[in-house]
Amino acid sequence: MHKHFTIIICLITLAGAEKALSDNVIEEVTVTAQKREQSINNVPISISALDEKLLKDAGLSDVTTLISYVPGLNGSVSGLITNSWNIRGIGTNDWSVGSEPAVAVFLDDAYIGRNVMASASFFDVERVEVLKGPQGTLFGRNASAGAINIITNKPDERNSLYLAYGGGNEGTRRVEVTGNWAASDTFGLRLAVLDRSLEGIQTAVNTGEELYHDDTAVRLTARWDASENVEVLLSGHYNKAKSNRTRPHNPGLADLFGLPGGG
Repeated sequence: MHKHFTIIICLITLAGAEKALSDNVIEEVTVTAQKREQSINNVPISISALDEKLLKDAGLSDVTTLISYVPGLNGSVSGLITNSWNIRGIGTNDWSVGSEPAVAVFLDDAYIGRNVMASASFFDVERVEVLKGPQGTLFGRNASAGAINIITNKPDERNSLYLAYGGGNEGTRRVEVTGNWAASDTFGLRLAVLDRSLEGIQTAVNTGEELYHDDTAVRLTARWDASENVEVLLSGHYNKAKSNRTRPHNPGLADLFGLPGGG
């Protein structure tokens, strides 16, 4: 009887230990940095990946906000046209028509050639991948410093509706609506809408004008499973942004020396 009791206790202990180990298993991260789905552990590239949950929990709303979470990524916020990003200290501060950024930004594998378009807000994003170092083999010559891949959510097999509203001081407002419609087992549509506003974020001391930033974006994606091995994706994007903060400046130095552009 005593022996049987001891065996039961051992089994219960082992089962509890096995459950504790299973609860502490690190979730596998899947990326497409090499144009195919792979575990991040099998990709021979220095890469940082941020999933949808982290983006929402941390309030990461655009490329510039990634700086605090991605080692080696730096940049500046100077309105729409003059935003710039650097990876490992390499970037481009030339915004002329004939120049290309050293850090390439891609939205669903489509190259965004100007930072003014890459500065758009994140919405309905599945994950963001930041690849560090030259990526010319797979992403072209414009990725000499690295590449930032923004992967959006695709239509899935469930009908769903997501609504979110956020507000704050200085006229801060963010409204996001996402709807997914599974028309059949092989066809689905997904519509995502974002409206974001920032008012009074700074004041131009030379004119007294309050600086603002507004943007509205819409994305419609269709997915058709033509066969077991063929998936067709069609996506349309619309984005409108308006801001009167369009020149580079350093608010700290401007305030110190009384120069235009201070807060």
